[in-house]
Amino acid sequence: MRTLDRYIVRSFLQSVLLWFAALMMLRVVIDLFVNLDEFTEGGNLSAFELIRMIATHYFLNIFVYFKEMGGIVIVLGAAFAVARMNHTNELTAMLASGVSLHRVVWPIILCAMLMGGLVIVDQEFILPNVRQHLILDADEVATQTKERFQVRFLTDTNYTVWWSPNYDPARKEMAWPLVILRDDRYRYLAHFSGAKAFPGRYEDRDGWVASDAFIERKKTPQNPVNWRTTQDTRRIYTGVGPAALAANARAEYRRKNKKDITRLFSSVDNPRGFDKHFNMRLGAQKFDNLQWSGLTATSGELIRPRAEFLADDDRSLCTIYGDTALWVPGLLHECRWDLDGGRLFHATDLSYKDLELRQNSRWMDFLSSTELSTLMRLRNVPDLRAVRQSLYLRFADPLNNLVMLLLGLPFILSRERNIKASAALCLLFVGVFYVFVYICRYLGLPDFLGAFLPALLFGPVSVLMLDSIKT
Repeated sequence: MRTLDRYIVRSFLQSVLLWFAALMMLRVVIDLFVNLDEFTEGGNLSAFELIRMIATHYFLNIFVYFKEMGGIVIVLGAAFAVARMNHTNELTAMLASGVSLHRVVWPIILCAMLMGGLVIVDQEFILPNVRQHLILDADEVATQTKERFQVRFLTDTNYTVWWSPNYDPARKEMAWPLVILRDDRYRYLAHFSGAKAFPGRYEDRDGWVASDAFIERKKTPQNPVNWRTTQDTRRIYTGVGPAALAANARAEYRRKNKKDITRLFSSVDNPRGFDKHFNMRLGAQKFDNLQWSGLTATSGELIRPRAEFLADDDRSLCTIYGDTALWVPGLLHECRWDLDGGRLFHATDLSYKDLELRQNSRWMDFLSSTELSTLMRLRNVPDLRAVRQSLYLRFADPLNNLVMLLLGLPFILSRERNIKASAALCLLFVGVFYVFVYICRYLGLPDFLGAFLPALLFGPVSVLMLDSIKT
């Protein structure tokens, strides 16, 4: 890097920092002017706490503003730096010394590309890590929690659909959730609901726990049999009673020890059974207080019981578990285990943070490209076109910013117009390109064209304009 290059880069960076500070301050002041009364709705805060809260909020949002306005800042910084050198006749001195104007522009272009890389770093690494703060509205900043909202048919990576009329972010609780379980071809498997659901963990799996819940399966073409009863967290209907569990324990003992049990036992560790009608695995930590009638077990108590309901491909749908369970005999549709402390657990990657994030209309802007690719591959969003376009824009925006810079520089470098006319033409041409970029995004074009059409059309034009500069 020569002395001339260092001087040009220093002038460019000074201009960029100046414009960045000016635009960010303008954006913050306007937003604060509009939302100042909203910040005070969060509670009785002291002046110091209010100032600290507002400063933290806008400091984090500066990363959003930089992502949105980074390209404009780079173009304005480059145009201002070159215009100042043109106004002070420094460009004339450089030309007189035999330096081509292309040689003057290259350090600015390379430095602008590096700064475009900072926009990418901001988008891919910084915004995803602070997004839980960015989704808060002004009146939610004080409490750092979202207001209650409706969960509107969100999907997770298991193709399960979630709905709730009321979600309380402060308590992380869904009221009356309805969850529709589907296979990988989006076909109905079963559904469950409950009084409320909250994040939980069961047997080293993360998911949601529902109380006062039930699970049911209706007849469909791929599942032609209705469940004879609805399963819930108070009772588990099944034909797998004490006799079946005791018989399975005998068979397990015979398999392991190569001999039969010669006495009646009063407890069993890890009893297991399977109900084919419900496609359910029944188990417990212990089967205690067995009562016998001859050689047949008639009653007993399950300690830490669990009933895991499976899809036809043995994928776990959900698990009903409790503290204890007592056997109640009866007819086939009446015999059951009565649960104490029953809960329903469903394993999913849909966390409470995802619920709050997707409530924001701009939630895809706060995801990394890897997360967007995962959403597109798993098809667990209602609008796949929006996800594809958002992913394409991650690659198109740096290219559009570079094209915008190349479009503006030739007007400032021209020696045939005064500086005011050159600046006006630069702003006009760059503004037309900027508007065209957003027209392509919202015109309903195919995803790829909507993202890359501006660069494809204006890219060659910008190169030709830069090459036509009289040097």
